[in-house]
Amino acid sequence: MPDKIRTRIDKFQTCLKTGGTLRRDGRMPSGPAIPPHLMELLDLKAQEEEVMPYPMNYPARQSGDYPPEQIYGQAHITQGKNPDDEFEGPLKKRKCRDVICLGLFLAFLALMAAIAGYSLWTGSYNRLKEGNFNLCDKADDEFPTSFARVKFYYAGKLDPGYFNETKWDPGNFFDDVAAAFEEYWPYVIYMCLIALGISILMTACLRVFAGVMIWGVVGIFIVLSVGGTIALWVLWGTSKNDKEADGHFAQNRKTYMLVFAIIISIIAVIFLLVLLILRKRIALVVRLFREAGKAVHAVPFVFLQPIYTFLFQGIVAAIFVSLSVLIETSRVKRDDGTCKKPAFATYSRYLNIFGYYWMTQFIIGCQHVVVAGAIARWFFTRDKSHLGFPLLTSAKNLLRYHLGSVAFGSLIIAIVKFIRWCMNQLQKYLSNVNSCLACLACLCKCCLWCLDGFLQFLNRNAYIEIAIYGYAFCPSAKRAFKVISTNALRILAINSIGDFVLYLAKLTIVALSALCGYYLFQGTIPAEETLDIEWALIVIGIVFSYVIAHCFISTYEMAIDTIFVCFCEDLEMNDGVNRPYFMSKGLMKFVKENNKGGKKEKKQKRERKSSY
Repeated sequence: MPDKIRTRIDKFQTCLKTGGTLRRDGRMPSGPAIPPHLMELLDLKAQEEEVMPYPMNYPARQSGDYPPEQIYGQAHITQGKNPDDEFEGPLKKRKCRDVICLGLFLAFLALMAAIAGYSLWTGSYNRLKEGNFNLCDKADDEFPTSFARVKFYYAGKLDPGYFNETKWDPGNFFDDVAAAFEEYWPYVIYMCLIALGISILMTACLRVFAGVMIWGVVGIFIVLSVGGTIALWVLWGTSKNDKEADGHFAQNRKTYMLVFAIIISIIAVIFLLVLLILRKRIALVVRLFREAGKAVHAVPFVFLQPIYTFLFQGIVAAIFVSLSVLIETSRVKRDDGTCKKPAFATYSRYLNIFGYYWMTQFIIGCQHVVVAGAIARWFFTRDKSHLGFPLLTSAKNLLRYHLGSVAFGSLIIAIVKFIRWCMNQLQKYLSNVNSCLACLACLCKCCLWCLDGFLQFLNRNAYIEIAIYGYAFCPSAKRAFKVISTNALRILAINSIGDFVLYLAKLTIVALSALCGYYLFQGTIPAEETLDIEWALIVIGIVFSYVIAHCFISTYEMAIDTIFVCFCEDLEMNDGVNRPYFMSKGLMKFVKENNKGGKKEKKQKRERKSSY
């Protein structure tokens, strides 16, 4: 290398090491730009001295004026991370994010507390119990515990005469169920314990037999789609139209069977084509299920997070119902002695509904961030024996840094859900006024439903990015959208086949618990007791079993989503050579097989072009 060039390169390195800035065109503060071919020499010299010749905030890299391969050399291309600072999992040094949104959330809670105090002063549970909203007396005010003479609509309509002597009184039934529950509650606990044991066994099966379960479900769907199509065409061939038969369907049976056969055939063809496209991605789903099983068994206390979520959501729901009753029964005494509903109560109703949506989504978001943080720390820890307490660390990061980000994300979802509720009320009103406008409102509801589903999915992935990098909500959502858009087919495989397998697992847990509960109560309840009481207790056990199953399966699902995002981030940050992967050997094997398949396809394409 000529001395002049070596001197120029040394000055270039010195400028970078001492924190010097580079102009956007790739030049130093003075002097000509170093051409790309000399940058290659700089790259080689840096490799010999084991130093990095450039900072990753190099302006020309950010502006995109030059291809990164020409400016830096291919070996050093990473995704915006400083190579000197090796990424070792979820960042420890974080900052408080979205503080303004957190302040807005706290201000809204203060407003709701003021509304609750005002409603408690003007509202009365006694008015609901007596069936008279114009009752000004608040003596012996208590929350109604019997449904015998009250039917309460949230819109403020009350029909005290709904339950009379000629109609069924649910109050007596609930009293009988409560009395039976006090006597036979241990059997309900047994059902819950059975559901707990089956859930633990199911998570182990999802880890060990993931391939068998997933490919088994795919095989069953293929057999059902093909077999159902063949059966419909056979029925069409053997059926005949009977004009003398009763009923329009019987008279045109052959025509209807032809329509059904064509529809099912189209659906089956689309389904088989989708499976053909996703056949390689299904292998990734199997790997993710196994990795999620390892993660949740390494951090078993993540299964407690949904329990806390249910508990807090139950408290929020109880406050919402209680405050709803107080708002609807709010009355202010006039000068003439009569009572009227204050105008403030009307607006409080809508604020209460919006607050319910915001609080529930906020609680769900907190759960996502905590679980994602714990699973991400497990994924990015090379030595799993030094994992520490990832769940406590994740919860600390949430409470200290990211409550504002969760408040921001939950606010977006709450706004969409509140608009959906308003559109639902508008459709009910328009259905009695104009059918065309009601149909238009229904179409808007469908669009809002799709928007709500997409935003919830985006929020879920944004919370994972927050747990990993500690970004604010908007940068995390942007990064999550990039991951979604660049891995659309993989996400389709996970959210279709993977979610269906998890749904079947949840259904299996509840069904087995219900079956065990049925045999537990057989011979336990005396013969003089009604059958309705027995089934009511079984239903109570099924509800608790579903809650337990949901805690396990929803956590497992979040673990799968987190590991998938971590997998995508690992692929972007590392190359497996100069920067080793964090992923397990199973996922590395999938990456190697996928890369071999991609290279083989590219080689075949080149051969086809050369043959032409």
